[in-house]
Amino acid sequence: LDDLLPQIMELSESGAGDSKSKLPACETLHAIILYMLPMQNQEHLCKIYRELFPCILRLSTDTHDITRNMFEPLVKQLVHWFSKKKASNRMGIKSTAPETVVWLDCIVEGASNGSNAALKDVSTRALAEFLKWAIKQSVSVSAPRSRRKKGHARPPRSSPVEIDSLMRRLFNMLKSQNPDKQMGAAMTLNLMYRDFREELTLVSKYTLDTL
Repeated sequence: LDDLLPQIMELSESGAGDSKSKLPACETLHAIILYMLPMQNQEHLCKIYRELFPCILRLSTDTHDITRNMFEPLVKQLVHWFSKKKASNRMGIKSTAPETVVWLDCIVEGASNGSNAALKDVSTRALAEFLKWAIKQSVSVSAPRSRRKKGHARPPRSSPVEIDSLMRRLFNMLKSQNPDKQMGAAMTLNLMYRDFREELTLVSKYTLDTL
C-alpha cells in the first residue's frame, strides 16, 4: 500500500474531471479504507492513515457530486467507528487508541484550515459528531431517556478518554494564536453544545475551560 496509495490518492483528487481515472481511483480508495479498518494491529497502519485521512476529508468536499456523495458519508462512518474504539490499557493507564488519535488530529487540522471553507465545515461537524457518538458508545450507561424528565441533564458518569482527547484538542485550538484554529474550535463547540449540556460530567469538568 505504501507504493500504491499515493498514486491512487493523486488520481482521486485530480481536478481535471477525468472520470475514466478519477472514479475508479475513488472507488478503489473507498474499498481500501473499508478493508483496513477491521484489520489487527491498527497501530502499524497509523503511518498510512496520516496520509489517507486528510485525503478522505478533502474528497468529502470534492466539486464532483459522485466523489462527494461517496466520501461524505464515509467521513461520518469513520467518526462513528473511531469514537467507539476501545482505549488501550497499559500498566493500568487508559489512553486513546493510536488510530483514533490520528483520526482526531487529521480532523482538527481540517477544522483549522483557513483557505478551504468546505473542508473546515466538514471537519468541525465531524468533531461535533465524534462527541455525540463517544457519549452514546460510552461504557458507562446513563439513565434511559424515557425515565428522565424533559430538560433534565443526564446524571454524572465517567468521561471516556476519547472525549478527554477531543476536548483537549479543542482547548488547544482555542488557546492558539492562529485565528483559523480559534474559529474552528468555536464552530465545533457551537455544534456540540446540545449534546455537551446533557452530560453533567462534561459540564462540570469542561465548562470553565470553554469560557
